[in-house]
Amino acid sequence: MPILSNKDFVNALFRDMDAKCAATFHSFTGDPKDAKGWPASPWLKGKPLPTFNPFANNYVCVSSFNPSSDNKFYRRKVLFAALHCVMIDDLGSKLPMSDLKMEPTVLIETSPGNFQAWLFLEKPITSLAAAETLIDQMIAAGISAELDPGMRGVTRVARLPVGSNGKLKYRSPTGAVWPQKVASANLALRYTPEDIAAAYGLDLTIRREAPPPAKPRAGIDTERANVVKFLIAWGHHKEELRPGYHEIVCPWLASHSDGAATGTYYTEPEGLNSWHGGFMCHHGHCGERDINDLVGWIRAMCDNARDIEQVPEFIANHNAEDDV
Repeated sequence: MPILSNKDFVNALFRDMDAKCAATFHSFTGDPKDAKGWPASPWLKGKPLPTFNPFANNYVCVSSFNPSSDNKFYRRKVLFAALHCVMIDDLGSKLPMSDLKMEPTVLIETSPGNFQAWLFLEKPITSLAAAETLIDQMIAAGISAELDPGMRGVTRVARLPVGSNGKLKYRSPTGAVWPQKVASANLALRYTPEDIAAAYGLDLTIRREAPPPAKPRAGIDTERANVVKFLIAWGHHKEELRPGYHEIVCPWLASHSDGAATGTYYTEPEGLNSWHGGFMCHHGHCGERDINDLVGWIRAMCDNARDIEQVPEFIANHNAEDDV
């Protein structure tokens, strides 16, 4: 079994990362479903790597990111700089190993019988549209195992080679975490998007998309503008992780297969979401839900509260026709 350090892996993966950009890591112990917020640790090329605990869940994003307006680094699509690899997940468990039609740069067993295959790119893809097209085409072809919809796209994270899977179901009878294993590694092996497209029959034609719309002259729809206030009123707001981006409790928590109250987020209206706001729950059961479902849930909650005369103060002081 080959030995591959996180340092060698990261240096190879981000070989061509722009000096002003950063990779992002997430490292924590315990079961990932209990982790709060998944704070990112940025890393710039040439700087010392963070110290990774081999008994922790150690993740890295497949993309690098530009600094934000406050000169900090966040794992956000709006700050995308480049896609450095393609990662095929859940091989051996949810996907057959035969779906791996190219020799991976690195193949990691991240849980018993479950593998992540990394295909390093010859050159990073710096066009967001081109990167998303490659990823979306792999999903459409059924080879990206997006059974966890919250992890799709250029902000996706995957496990580093050295680390452990902290999920409770994989722990030993004594409580020891499951150590990951590198099944194969060839850091010199790289592919172009065209190589991947040829192997899997993908169409890399980029669709033309209109730029984000300007802020409406009449202002943001009050129905969308007050979502955070209603989430707070109903006890579903956790915290604002960064301006306009909130961790919340999923309204459909009872349907989560693992019962985890993590991995659900609300984005306030902005140009990138056409000023409608955004909703994302990382649990498979909620994969098709969007901001319209969240707003609909709030409306139903308000209507029900009025019917039984148990209306939070914020709602009681607002006209139903003016707000949600």
